[in-house]
Amino acid sequence: MQTLTTILAISVLIVAAYGDICRRRIPNELAIAIAILGLARMIIAGEPSAALWTLAAGAAVLFTGFLVFWRGLIGGGDAKLLAAVVLLVGYRELADLLLIMSLVGGLLALVVIAIDRLGPWLPPVPVILSICGAPLRLAVFAEEKLERLLQFARPSASRPAVSHSPPMRPSVPYGVAIAAAGVMVLVFQSSLPG
Repeated sequence: MQTLTTILAISVLIVAAYGDICRRRIPNELAIAIAILGLARMIIAGEPSAALWTLAAGAAVLFTGFLVFWRGLIGGGDAKLLAAVVLLVGYRELADLLLIMSLVGGLLALVVIAIDRLGPWLPPVPVILSICGAPLRLAVFAEEKLERLLQFARPSASRPAVSHSPPMRPSVPYGVAIAAAGVMVLVFQSSLPG
């Protein structure tokens, strides 16, 4: 059962990362799905004290994330996704998660700055597509289907206006760093014996 929740969580994290790259937005439904999968993993593990520590860590990360959001440094979706990923990986892996997320986020920031500065000289061929291939196409397909499903689930009055214009200044899709760190920690956890 842990393997199934891990596979589902990795899939949702890939969709969240792709959506953050394309629209700089992480739907609440994806963060909720990750949190639910995290709660399921806690129940399956059957360790009440670890579950309580993980819930406390998730709450602390959510509080800290909203303070950072309030200062305008990250998006609200990033704060919610990070707290949900903490529930998913557990409190024991929190330091690893934050370290990997910081390293990936820093690298991502450098890439965004480089693209912003070198944009006119870069070829228009999307290099990421050639590197990622099928997994990226699968994420695109899943994200499009999820968006269509969410449009039907939301009342028409509360549907946000989707802007397809690029951001005014370069922004870093930190959801990608959060998702990448979550996937790496999950893969590491699932490779451990026992």
